[in-house]
Amino acid sequence: MSVVTSLLRLWRPMILWFAAILVAVEVVAVAAISAAGPVRFSFWLVVAGAAALYWPLVAGILLVSMFFKIFVANGVTRHEFLRGMALSALAVTIVFPAVVVVGHAVESVVLGLAGHRAESYPVFRFGEAAAEYFHLLPATAGFVTSGILITAGFYRFRPWIGVLLIAPGSLPALTGNGLIEIDDSGELIARLPYAIALTLTAVAVVLGWAATHRLLRDVAVKRSAT
Repeated sequence: MSVVTSLLRLWRPMILWFAAILVAVEVVAVAAISAAGPVRFSFWLVVAGAAALYWPLVAGILLVSMFFKIFVANGVTRHEFLRGMALSALAVTIVFPAVVVVGHAVESVVLGLAGHRAESYPVFRFGEAAAEYFHLLPATAGFVTSGILITAGFYRFRPWIGVLLIAPGSLPALTGNGLIEIDDSGELIARLPYAIALTLTAVAVVLGWAATHRLLRDVAVKRSAT
């Protein structure tokens, strides 16, 4: 069984529970908001948009803190794990923004059919789906990269050195979320021309992965406390 397959199997229960909770919160909250009048903003973009940042961050942290030692101690080479980790992070990066876009579409259609969309609600338009997706993608990539990189720093070095490395390790997340985003009103924001903002985010992510490879390629596997 490959590293990617194993990681996805281990993640599946957590992903399913998280998805169920997210959908339940969306249904209850939107029902409550719409009962008070037309919905003025996209609750899904607020909640799922945040989840598309912070769940990948947590996933990146777990990839190193929980799974690195287990896989390497059971015969997986560091190179194999790093490759599997990169592919798993790529899957998270691709899927989460798509979930946000699809959820926004469903919310918009349902509210429209029920007549509960206010003038200010960001109506989903299929012609803008790709733009919405590619405004979410860079931040998701940045957050999962930062989660992995920061945890790799703590794993390789003593805690106080790891603390010092939090700031540079956060750069991929800060770059992605700082330059390109989509707000709860559905506005697509690029604080620089999109191509430049995307290039800067891509550079930060690539450098983050290069640093992660350097930190973990020959690191000793830490013993469990006894």
